[in-house]
Amino acid sequence: MAFVDPGRLQRAIHLQVGRQPDGSWLVTGGTAPHRVAAIDGGLVCDCADAGYRPGPCKHRLRVQLGRLGAPMLAALRTLVPKVSSVESLSQVIEP
Repeated sequence: MAFVDPGRLQRAIHLQVGRQPDGSWLVTGGTAPHRVAAIDGGLVCDCADAGYRPGPCKHRLRVQLGRLGAPMLAALRTLVPKVSSVESLSQVIEP
């Protein structure tokens, strides 16, 4: 996997994901729902962030986090504080 932005990962942990009848995933809990699809062995998201920033967007990260299983994701949610999309991990951790 390419570079992973810690702030995106932190926001991804707190998103919700559901599998759709067409095999894609619908990721909710952010400012708007987004669809992630598996295409040619990779994950593709319909969000604007996926098109112009390096590394995976928070929606793709959330789909990948789902592979950890519900108990692991629940544990991560207790360890990692929830922040808004304008905050970053460093703003929450560093005084």
